[in-house]
Order: sequence, then C-alpha cells, then structure tokens
Amino acid sequence: MRIWEIDFLRGLAVLLMILFHFIVDLHDFFSVSLDYQGGFFFLIGKLSACLFIFIAGISTRFSRNPFRHGLRVLFWGFTITGVTYLYEPTTYIRFGILHLLGSSLLFASFLRRYQAWQQSILGVFILLIGNFWPGNRWLRQSWLLPLGYPPANFATLDYYPLFPWFGLFLLGMAGGIWFYPTRRSLFAQSPPDTPLHFLGRHALAVYLLHQPFLLLLLTCLFSLR
Repeated sequence: MRIWEIDFLRGLAVLLMILFHFIVDLHDFFSVSLDYQGGFFFLIGKLSACLFIFIAGISTRFSRNPFRHGLRVLFWGFTITGVTYLYEPTTYIRFGILHLLGSSLLFASFLRRYQAWQQSILGVFILLIGNFWPGNRWLRQSWLLPLGYPPANFATLDYYPLFPWFGLFLLGMAGGIWFYPTRRSLFAQSPPDTPLHFLGRHALAVYLLHQPFLLLLLTCLFSLR
C-alpha cells in the first residue's frame, strides 16, 4: 500500500543523498576542495540517513513481510560490500546503511507485535547506549562492528551500526503505529505525482545505481574542461 507523504519524504531523503554523494565524489575523485566531513554538507548527509532510517521504521506498518524485505536489502548490502572491497580493500563497506536497514527489517518481524510505547522505550534505550556507553574504550573485536564497536584503526566508506541507529528505526516503527492506526494517509487529498514521489517509490534501485551514474556524469564533465 502506497502512502503518498511517505513516498515524498523518502524521495526527499534520496535527493539529499544524491546531493551529498555528489559532493563526496567531487572531493574524493576530482580533488575539488569541498568539506563533507563537517558543516553543511555533513548535515545534509546525516539528515538523509536519518530520514531513510526513520521512514523505513514507519513503513513496517504497511509491510506484509518485513523479514523477506530485510533479506533482499541485506543481499544488496553484501553485494555492495563485495564491490567496494574490490574497489578499496582498506575502507570497504562492512556494515553500511543497507546492512542496517536489512537487519532492522529482520528484527522488525519479531518486534512489531509490541505496542508503540514499548518500541519507543527500547528505541530510546538503544540510542542512549549507542551514543553514551563508553564500551568502545575496551571492546575492540571485529565481530562487534555491527553493534557499533569496531576494532582499532577501523576505516570505512559507510558505517551505520545497530547501536545507535536501530533505535531510530524503532522510533519510526512506533511512529507508524501512532500516526497510521488505520494504515491510511494522514491527508484526505493526494497531490499530483512529483519526481520526489518517483524517487521514493524506487529508492532502493536509485540507491544502487546513483553512484555509477554520478561518477560517469562527473567524468564526462571534467573530461570536457
């Protein structure tokens, strides 16, 4: 079931992600002096990720089989792991946002039977643990990387561990129950379709394809200089 405002917000997240990765590619591949590790562009990237994660949690309210969907997302996450390993073995993606979303959807299959207040309490707890528990001072095992405690000198192109980010996903699940008790749009009228709605409906495909497209586009543009 499609909810137009959710597609719209997911499309906005996709647009912000493309903008962020456009800046990253300009800096990393074409030596353009742009800072994406702080300031405005850093915030754009984090806002995009937060929207993706929170909306993914809300969307479990409408999903018939989040477990199967989670397996599909995890498959593409590990595909990106393999591709980035071939590209850059020292900083390849081991637990990026697709790994997080896929794992969260698997857990959602078991947690969506709980009430919104229970999901919210667990979500806040995970957010607090992930942000404030100083376990990373002594927990340096590679197998703890998905939980948010990577080994020393860890570097990666993308990293969204379960602690704290699964907490935001759980808050989205609770929001889905609170905002959509009847599983219907919050608005009586649906607006005309926009490019953002299209991006929102095809977010996974756009996520997988946008980087090769951006690199090809930028390569063509810089070759003309």
